[in-house]
Amino acid sequence: MWPILMFIGLLGIDQIVKIIAISNNWNVTILENVLNLKLVFNNGIAFGIGQGTSMGTFIVSNLIVLGIIIRFIWIQKDQMDKPTMYALFIIVSRRNRKCHRSSM
Repeated sequence: MWPILMFIGLLGIDQIVKIIAISNNWNVTILENVLNLKLVFNNGIAFGIGQGTSMGTFIVSNLIVLGIIIRFIWIQKDQMDKPTMYALFIIVSRRNRKCHRSSM
C-alpha cells in the first residue's frame, strides 16, 4: 500500500508544480549566466515525435506503456526490493510530463 500512496503523492506534487509553472510562465535564474530554469513545451511524444498526430494516439500509447510498467511491477513485487519499487513508481509518475525544465 505504501508504494501506491507514494506514487499518488509524487504524481500530485508533479501536477501542482506544472500548474504553478504554467500559470506563472515560470523562468527562474538560480546562478546568473550558469543555471536557468525555463518553461519549455514539447508538443510531440518524445523529442517531438508525433507532432501533428491526434490526441487519441498519444493517450493510447501512454496507456499501453503505463499498463506494461504496472503489470511488471505487479508480477515482480515479491522479488523486488523497496528502493527498486520506489524508483519504478517515480518513473511511472514522471512518464507523462508535458512541462519540462532545462538548464541553459
